[in-house]
Amino acid sequence: MPKINQYGGKIAGQDAGISVPSGSQMEITQHGGEITGHRAIEERDSPAVEAIAARLSGAPHDEIREAVTVLRAMRGAPMEELEATVRTSRLGKWLAVAGDVAPEVVGFIIKTALAAAG
Repeated sequence: MPKINQYGGKIAGQDAGISVPSGSQMEITQHGGEITGHRAIEERDSPAVEAIAARLSGAPHDEIREAVTVLRAMRGAPMEELEATVRTSRLGKWLAVAGDVAPEVVGFIIKTALAAAG
């Protein structure tokens, strides 16, 4: 597990003092000192969430994260079940309001979520 041990001193960033990738299981130990930035410590979204957010401009990241997590847990399920899951998710409800529930969009969400799951 990657670790950051800070003993005094300062870690500073304009946006984030420390930025780690999603799921990195980073262990941060601080003994005095300071971590500053717009966000002191940030866990970035997974590549799947970032790719879906880039395609669905304005989509809420919480809803994307939730859909990606559920889809990954359903790996191996029939496509019809995965599609129904997306359509009934909070992200699916956002897509319906945005008028973007085309099969191609739902398919992109599923393929992106599962491809990044490895």
